[in-house]
Amino acid sequence: MKIIGEVHKGNSNSYQGIIFIGDNMLIFAQQFEIFIQLLIKLKIMVNSTISNYDYSFNFLLHLR
Repeated sequence: MKIIGEVHKGNSNSYQGIIFIGDNMLIFAQQFEIFIQLLIKLKIMVNSTISNYDYSFNFLLHLR
C-alpha cells in the first residue's frame, strides 16, 4: 500500500513536490479510514489558509 500526495502552491497548478508514505508504515483498515479523513481535513484546512505558505495537497491512493 502506498499513498502519494502531490503538493501545489495555493490553488494553482504549480507543482511543488510530492509526499510519499511507503510500505514501512502499517495502517490497519479501520485506522486507514480515519487516516484518509485526516488527509481530507488537512486539505480543507490548508486550502482555507490564506498566507504566503498556502499549499494544497492532492492525495492519490495506490493499492498493490
